[in-house]
Amino acid sequence: EVARNDPSVGVIILTGAGRAFVAGADIQALYDRREDGEAVSLTGQMVFRKIAQSKKLVIAAINGFALGGGNELALSARYRVAGAKAVFGQPEIQLGIIAGYAGTQRLARLIGRRAAALATLSGEQLTARRARVLGIVDEIVPDALARARELAREIAAGGTLPTPTRDRVPREAEGALRDDPVIQRLVQENVERRQGE
Repeated sequence: EVARNDPSVGVIILTGAGRAFVAGADIQALYDRREDGEAVSLTGQMVFRKIAQSKKLVIAAINGFALGGGNELALSARYRVAGAKAVFGQPEIQLGIIAGYAGTQRLARLIGRRAAALATLSGEQLTARRARVLGIVDEIVPDALARARELAREIAAGGTLPTPTRDRVPREAEGALRDDPVIQRLVQENVERRQGE
């Protein structure tokens, strides 16, 4: 909020520390606060919506894990730069929950409904390269933060942002997901796995 309202800030960079961009939520804390789930989810959605709707350019510099809420945070940025070892995903399905910060909707708008459904229903972790192919990542570089800073300096000097992947990747045909045999299989496998627990 401070950066959004500070006239001296032209570009906002989101990044993590250590081995993760954001590894996701504390699962035990989520279970302990089940009754607060809706409030937590709505707060996260509000924060990420402010990021997504920021009039200032927001760049996500992703070195390491961007899982669950971390991936949803990255999806809120206008431009995503990833280190070669970055990992993306929405693993919530493996815990019997769904992404709570509007990540499913952002992912579908970014890469198409079918690919988004496959990613969220499988809970698969995606390498930076795979995320780039899908259109989640705009660039893969050795040092994501260094590249994000370089882009910020270029923008501040009057340059333009490279065209984000989401504006370059053609969208797949929007078919009915219920008729997709791959998605039907993933849903059935998840139901059977949950019943066996």
